[in-house]
Amino acid sequence: KVSGAWNLHIQTQDLPLDFFVLFSSVASMLGSAGLANYAAANAFLDALAHYRRLLGLPGLSINWGPWSMVGMARDLGIKAEVKWATKGIKPMEPHQALSILENLLPQDAAQVGVTQLNWSKFLQQFSGSSYPSFVSEIAQQVQELTIAQEQQKVKLPPLLDQIKANSQEQNQSLLITYLREQIAKALGTTTSALNIIQPLNQMGLDSLMVVELKNRLRTELEINIPITKFLDGVSVVDLTKFVSEQLFEVNSISKAPLATTTASNQNNWIEGEL
Repeated sequence: KVSGAWNLHIQTQDLPLDFFVLFSSVASMLGSAGLANYAAANAFLDALAHYRRLLGLPGLSINWGPWSMVGMARDLGIKAEVKWATKGIKPMEPHQALSILENLLPQDAAQVGVTQLNWSKFLQQFSGSSYPSFVSEIAQQVQELTIAQEQQKVKLPPLLDQIKANSQEQNQSLLITYLREQIAKALGTTTSALNIIQPLNQMGLDSLMVVELKNRLRTELEINIPITKFLDGVSVVDLTKFVSEQLFEVNSISKAPLATTTASNQNNWIEGEL
């Protein structure tokens, strides 16, 4: 990377270029355990972009996060995605990255970082309040936002208890709010940015996120949703309806009166269950 970038700079510095774009990595911004050489090489690209700007030449270094299914993400495989996910980093879809690239080209910037990052999860890897200087300001903003959100929370009974106390119709609003929050959290976005009628598999929801979401719903709502349901083109609205029906069935069974122990009634009860 260093040699190639420098040679391109030397060979093109007298040409009337419109753009000189360097594909750097977010590793030179956020660090990358065990890959100091990789981070250093990308840091050189960043410095070169700034240097060219000082010379009056075009230069833009983009610190990309991982792209889904291409480049390093493809070569390293699922283990790398799991590792990134633990740090709050989610691979971008190539079409999203290319759209961002198109928007960045006319901008007057020497260096821009582009990655899908859940800052709350990313900051958890640092102990206590000891954050590196480059994220200290962001960490403070995240902490302030978290405190504000906690203060605004109204103390309510557990979600499942609320659902059991309501009718199926009353639970629609409660469930759609809950599912929007959980899906937005999995995607690392906000509920306001979530389109509730867009299929989940078009939002970038991958299999790892689906497993996490499935487990959370099983824990908090005590229902088991097949993984294929999340990836079958359903939207938040569709999923809300499905979850509501599942909960209503479970709730109805739990409230059903006990059958008498006559042989006839017992056979009918078993047949009904089957």
